[in-house]
Amino acid sequence: MSTMHVYINEADFLKLKSASETHGIEISSVIHNIVNNNDIIYISKPVTLTDIIGDNTVKDKLFMWSQNLKKNLRVIDQSNDISELKISGSDVSLCIANGPSFHDGIKTGELKNIVSDFDGSVFTCERNLVKCLKNGIVPDYFVSLDGDPVMKTFIDDPIIDEYTNDMKAIFSITASDEVVDRWKGESFFFCPYIDNPMNVRNSCTAVMQCMTKCTALHTGGNCGSTLVFLSMYKKFSTIAMLGIDFAYKNDINLNDTQIWSIISDQSEDEILSNFYKKINKFNNEIIIDSIFDTFIKSFMTWIKPIDSIDFIQCGKYSALDEHPIKCMNLIEFFNNYVR
Repeated sequence: MSTMHVYINEADFLKLKSASETHGIEISSVIHNIVNNNDIIYISKPVTLTDIIGDNTVKDKLFMWSQNLKKNLRVIDQSNDISELKISGSDVSLCIANGPSFHDGIKTGELKNIVSDFDGSVFTCERNLVKCLKNGIVPDYFVSLDGDPVMKTFIDDPIIDEYTNDMKAIFSITASDEVVDRWKGESFFFCPYIDNPMNVRNSCTAVMQCMTKCTALHTGGNCGSTLVFLSMYKKFSTIAMLGIDFAYKNDINLNDTQIWSIISDQSEDEILSNFYKKINKFNNEIIIDSIFDTFIKSFMTWIKPIDSIDFIQCGKYSALDEHPIKCMNLIEFFNNYVR
C-alpha cells in the first residue's frame, strides 16, 4: 500500500472538509475511496509562510525580499533550478542546523568523526557553515534562506573560498543578494512558498515563480526545516537531524532569545507564562519560546503523515521527538543507518 500527501487550494479543501463532516467521514477516507483502494491519500490545505508567521510579518519583509529577488535575477538566470540538482552517494541525508545540539556535536568531536566516513549527503545552513569547515566538517550543500543582509557575516570568511569546488550552494530566490554574490561556486535556486500560489491573482509566490521559473518549496519559515524539506523533495529515504532543535539550553539568557525584543515591555510574569515554557527532553531541560513553538507545529504538520521516510533526531537539546521521529545519538545513527 502506498502513501501520498496531497495539497489542494484552500477553497476546495474547505468544501471537502464540510462535505466529509456532514457525512461523518474523514477526509483521507473520502479521497481513499475516490482515487484508489490501494492508496492512502492524506489531504490538507497548503501550509505557507503566511500561515506560520502571519500577514504582518510578511508585509514587513516583502520589500526586502522583492529587492533581493531583483538583485538576484542575474545570478538566478545563470544558475540551476533545485530540480536539476543530482544527488550522489547513498539515500541518507544528514541535516545540520545551528541549534545547541550542533555545538555539542562539534565540542565532542563526534560530528567530525561521523561526517568523515559518511557516504550520504550533508546539508547545512549558512549560519554554521564556517564553524563546520573550521572543525573539519565539509558539507555537500549549504542552504541560505534568510533575506537579511546580516547573513553575509556568517559566510564572509576566507575559508569559504578554499572549499568552493567541494560544496554546492542552495539559495532561496529571496536570499540576501550579498550572500549570493559572496559565493563563487555552483548554485541552485528555489522559490519559497510565501503564500498560496494557487490564488494566482493575489499571490506573491505565483509572481516570483513566473519571474524565475524556479520550483516552489515549503520552508517552514526557518533554515532548519528547509534542510529537511529539501531532503524530502530529493527523495532521501533516511533524514537525520542535528541542531534542528527549535529550543534553547536551559542556561540561555532570555534577553538573547529571538522573541525578547517583541515582548520585553511586558511584566516578567506575563512573559514567562505566555511566551516561554520549560520541558525535559532526553534528560536535558530546554526552553521553547512561542516562535519555536510555531515552527514545531508547522514542521510536525508536514512530516506526521509520512511513513516512507525514517526521520532521525540526533540532538540531545531538541524539542522534536514526536512520531514519526526516531531519537538516537550520532553514534547510534551511524551504526544503524550508515555502516
